[in-house]
Amino acid sequence: MSIGLQFCDTLLTNASFFQKVKELRPDLFVFDNLRFMKMMTIISYRLGVPFAFLGITFDPCDQRIPIQPCNIPVPFFSYNHHMSFLQRVLSTVIHVYVSVVDGFSYKDAVSRYAPEMPFLTIDMLVARAEIWLVDTDHILDYPRPSMPNVKLIGGTATGPGKPLPPQFKSFMDDTKEGVVIVSFGSYVLSPPESITQKIISVLQDLPFKSIFRCNISSPNLKKILTSSWIPQNDLLAHSNTRVFFSHCGSNGQYEALFHAVPVVCTPLFLDQFYNAERMRVKGMAETVDLNTVSTHELHSTILKVATNTSYKQAITKASELFKIEFGVPVEKAAYWLDHVMKYGGSHLRSSGHEVPFLQFSCFDVYAFLLLFVLLILLISVCLVYVAFNCCCSKLKAKIE
Repeated sequence: MSIGLQFCDTLLTNASFFQKVKELRPDLFVFDNLRFMKMMTIISYRLGVPFAFLGITFDPCDQRIPIQPCNIPVPFFSYNHHMSFLQRVLSTVIHVYVSVVDGFSYKDAVSRYAPEMPFLTIDMLVARAEIWLVDTDHILDYPRPSMPNVKLIGGTATGPGKPLPPQFKSFMDDTKEGVVIVSFGSYVLSPPESITQKIISVLQDLPFKSIFRCNISSPNLKKILTSSWIPQNDLLAHSNTRVFFSHCGSNGQYEALFHAVPVVCTPLFLDQFYNAERMRVKGMAETVDLNTVSTHELHSTILKVATNTSYKQAITKASELFKIEFGVPVEKAAYWLDHVMKYGGSHLRSSGHEVPFLQFSCFDVYAFLLLFVLLILLISVCLVYVAFNCCCSKLKAKIE
């Protein structure tokens, strides 16, 4: 939270940055929809320019979506949509907490960074978004409610594969057994030595070739190709790709879905545990813990996912459904951005965007009803107490 606040403060107090943005004379701003980016909407507010959000976050609070948290898992736990009672309790508590407490924005952000503008809370400023484009769907993820100005578009990082660079193309084409693509994303290029050796040992014993995104040198160039960068979407699109050995970042998952490649999930942090579980529960993947999995278990898991047709069938069906409904997600995103630039987004917004979230969520109504019930109970208790005292007094007088 503190890093997010510092990031926004650095840009919002940078006069030269604001001037350069103003000189561009933008027609529309598109902000990442992560919660800590909400204060950046002050830039568009100062310039009087409409804005939209695009990203992975499904945020019912800001998007004014009424939900039941009992069947929508929190994306930082490895829960699926069938939660136990305690998991539902935790999900509900977290939902209420993030609805009421915003640690990613200053309450006086508008007056702090745009003192010349009429004051608005960040909550009400964000509600002015023309449209929200969310990198999720109901095929890889779970079905969830939405609103007309919230478009679930799937993974914008994916699409049809492009021709591979020569070194990758020759490696992929020259194989009959198939290829395992190994990547833990751009953040993890140098895993701990023990884990790296475990992976290399397994890759050498597999009956497949492998491409491993990392900063180490390959011990066997004919069997394992290592590189600090790989054309991941294009490799997954290749017909010889058998398995995706992945940390389960959102972009990589959607690339695997689009190209119908089953996954061995190795979640490391943040939403990756949630992502891994949603693939596992839908029969498209298996999950392992790189810290504890043995070489033998890892080897057998990769073989299982590569050779058991159930994984391929499950993700192939999901891929076909995804393409029918979402097509190429980035094209869908472009369509909706063009749409709101031409027509605006007022016809997509509900009246819920015109009121604070506490009012939209009926928290004030629930509080009033709770106080009313407590008042009735208090009056009832008092009446019972008074009646009891009267009865006791009469009984005592009668005895005397």
